[in-house]
Amino acid sequence: MAFEFSGVLVRRNGKTLLVREKHPAAKNLWSFPLGFVEKGEDFKSAAVREAREESGYDVRIVRKAKSITVGAREFRSAHPFLRGKVHLTVFFGKASGKRPGKAALVAGWFAEREIQPLDLRGEWEKQFLLRKRSR
Repeated sequence: MAFEFSGVLVRRNGKTLLVREKHPAAKNLWSFPLGFVEKGEDFKSAAVREAREESGYDVRIVRKAKSITVGAREFRSAHPFLRGKVHLTVFFGKASGKRPGKAALVAGWFAEREIQPLDLRGEWEKQFLLRKRSR
């Protein structure tokens, strides 16, 4: 069984919006806003809701980025019942305003060079957060 999650990459002025996780499975790790798609909710609505809840920013979806499947253990979810696979759909979005004091998590804007040394929620996030460089 695959569990459905949705998230949004919000970039502004060369920086990406990240939140610091607080649940035990990923405590103090950084991630873009994402979360469980609730019953009757579509992926876009879930991504917008999660961004608002976690960061305090209102977000408008611009387009779909990518969908991936990740093992539940590597995903590090707050949902202890997750076993098997997690299906994650990620969108690109634009922040349209922050609601003072409304963020559930610590949020910040990070340039790519600042993201590279951060402890991320999972290796799978690098494909979204870091540009591939030719060597």
